[in-house]
Amino acid sequence: MTAILASVNSILEACMMILAAAVVVGFEMRRCSQDLAIQYTLKKYMPETIGLAVLALIAGVLRMKGPTEPPLDDAAWNEIVSQWPWLMTADTLLGFQSMLRFLLFNSALLRLGSKGCLSALSLEASAFFLAAMAVRVALFWYSPAYHLDGPVGGNISGGFELATLLPLSALVLSTGSWSLKSLMLIISGIAASAVAGSYHHFKLADDEVYANNAFVLIHCLETCAATAHLFQAGSVALVSSGGIVALSLPVQQVFSAYYFLEAFEAVPALVGSGRPFELMWITSNVQLGIYLFSGAVYLACLTEGMAARTPGPVAESSTAVSTADVPKLSTVVF
Repeated sequence: MTAILASVNSILEACMMILAAAVVVGFEMRRCSQDLAIQYTLKKYMPETIGLAVLALIAGVLRMKGPTEPPLDDAAWNEIVSQWPWLMTADTLLGFQSMLRFLLFNSALLRLGSKGCLSALSLEASAFFLAAMAVRVALFWYSPAYHLDGPVGGNISGGFELATLLPLSALVLSTGSWSLKSLMLIISGIAASAVAGSYHHFKLADDEVYANNAFVLIHCLETCAATAHLFQAGSVALVSSGGIVALSLPVQQVFSAYYFLEAFEAVPALVGSGRPFELMWITSNVQLGIYLFSGAVYLACLTEGMAARTPGPVAESSTAVSTADVPKLSTVVF
């Protein structure tokens, strides 16, 4: 247990280093774009900005209203609320994540190019996300034990997850073309996730083995989706919805990583088989690290393209140096 917690802490330290690097690259991108990046970005992503404001308003109203029926007795519920006074319960973090995912995947679909290759999410990543979301929806309707509590939980989060199936299905059907390699990769990822879920699962739902296995399966599938997205991180800078995807993926994953580290304490009585708590800690933080690294690569590749198009005395004075002899960051990384 101590070794696993130490590895999780090292992953978090690496994530913070990647985040700091991404911030530095972001400032460099702004400098190279002659301070026009912020204005251009806000104008370009106005629909997403409005959608985020609407979701924030909905979450705020639900938080002020509170849950209609507390899921526990008064004493236990009051203790949970005292630990999470702003959110009322830790499950609200996962409710926020489901709302952000709904906005994220709809943005990727609405900004899909005329060709499937112009998508910010690859075919493999979209397929893994779709499989994970389909299992989430099935688990919600099959087992009440895995429902989220709090003002943004229950049918609210379940409704957002169900609605997210539509843009994900459209992305899978519209992104790229199916090949034997892609199909084998997706099948292998799903099979490996299913094996992990069968050997490491909780005992939250009594006499519902499939529900307990499915909960771990979901997070393993999402880890496969993050890994598949990493291999496309450099090309995300070329598509219209690349900025939203590169920014939203780590933001939505922060809620999940923080939830499993802070609110998901290991209880031996809840272990059905294997080490499910450790697996959840590792997968949630690995996903966060991958998304942060992918976002840093996106900013680097975007800055590289802006610097190549920036006119000025610096560019004129360097005409003696052949640009073909200078390796690009995207070429070095990928």
